[in-house]
Amino acid sequence: MGRMFFMARLFPALAFLLASFPAFPGDASAWFRKLDKNHDGYLDRKELAGMRRHLAVFDQADENKDGRLSPEEFVKAESLIQEARQRRAVRG
Repeated sequence: MGRMFFMARLFPALAFLLASFPAFPGDASAWFRKLDKNHDGYLDRKELAGMRRHLAVFDQADENKDGRLSPEEFVKAESLIQEARQRRAVRG
């Protein structure tokens, strides 16, 4: 019972922390490869589960509307996230 309580408290906290972090810094291709769990060369919504910023811009970044992000589209998603962050910073 204690372990279940701990796990129930841990996972939402981890999800919050991950969602609070900025878009992944550094090499986007390295992050893409890490997130591409099925190694098909694309990211779908399931692979981006818990990444609310990426999911928020998913449709906008998915240029060919195939329901998945190519490495190039993932870079576009990162750019969209960065632009939104900058707009929020300007507004204060």
